[in-house]
Order: sequence, then C-alpha cells, then structure tokens
Amino acid sequence: MDYQWQTDVFTAFSPAHEALGKITYQDMPATPHPTYLITQVWVDPAHRGQGIAGQLTTAFLTEVRQRTGYVIPRCPYAKAFIAKHPEFQDLIAK
Repeated sequence: MDYQWQTDVFTAFSPAHEALGKITYQDMPATPHPTYLITQVWVDPAHRGQGIAGQLTTAFLTEVRQRTGYVIPRCPYAKAFIAKHPEFQDLIAK
C-alpha cells in the first residue's frame, strides 16, 4: 500500500493507484508542535474487512511521529485504535 499526505487528508492507495481509504484531519493552529485533529477514518466499502483502516491509521500515526506531532482523535475509530495500541498513546495531544 502507498500513502499520500495532503492538506487535510491522508490517503491509502493500492499498487494500481486506486484510493482504498483516507483519514481526514484538521491542522490545529497555534500549537507548539504540529497537532492534527482526526475527524474521520474511511475505507471504500468494496475494501472493508481487509484491515485497511488499521494499516492506514498506523501509517498516519507513524507519519505524525516523524513530524514530531500530536493528534486529537475525534473520530471514534481513531480513538478506539489508539486505546488498543499503547505504542501510539504518547501522540495524543495533552
């Protein structure tokens, strides 16, 4: 899977460059470190049930960590994912 970070959206693509899913987020201004409000984790209905949401969320959070950033998980899926994966809990904005 390939990923693309764009303003307000992080997209997962198949090897054939078909969009499989996306995370929509908002850049939070006036924070000392890059902070991203996760508003939605979405996977194309034709590709659900294949673990794409988890792979997409892992890739997004890994990219946030590389950018020395933090997240505010408003989306229920993102909240639940981070709660189940302690390795990403340090990325929650305080």
